[in-house]
Amino acid sequence: MERRRRIGRADDIRRVRQQGRCWSADVLVLCALATGAPVTRFAIVVSKRQGGAVVRNRIKRRLREAARQLAPSVPPGYDIVMIARGPIASRTTTELGLTIAGLLQRARLRPIEPTAPVAAPGGPTA
Repeated sequence: MERRRRIGRADDIRRVRQQGRCWSADVLVLCALATGAPVTRFAIVVSKRQGGAVVRNRIKRRLREAARQLAPSVPPGYDIVMIARGPIASRTTTELGLTIAGLLQRARLRPIEPTAPVAAPGGPTA
């Protein structure tokens, strides 16, 4: 993820946590705060409860990559903090991307993707 899209200061992360709104999934909490800035910035928080440095860095790399792929679809002017929790270390980057996309949709920061209707098993009935 580009440097300009990262929240670097702990004060900024704290402000998003305190003043922003939060949405949660089983392995991730997403907090967002409108800033009016020309770019949306992201921060990733992984506590020591998740494991050692190797595990925490792997989690951060996966979350950063998933956020990088979704960043163009998020409107500018937000600070977003993602907080890892639960069994997140066992999730793939694709699964994390789907989780983040779902949380962004719940936060109304990403349009809902149209899906094809699911056909009933056994084909159409007449």
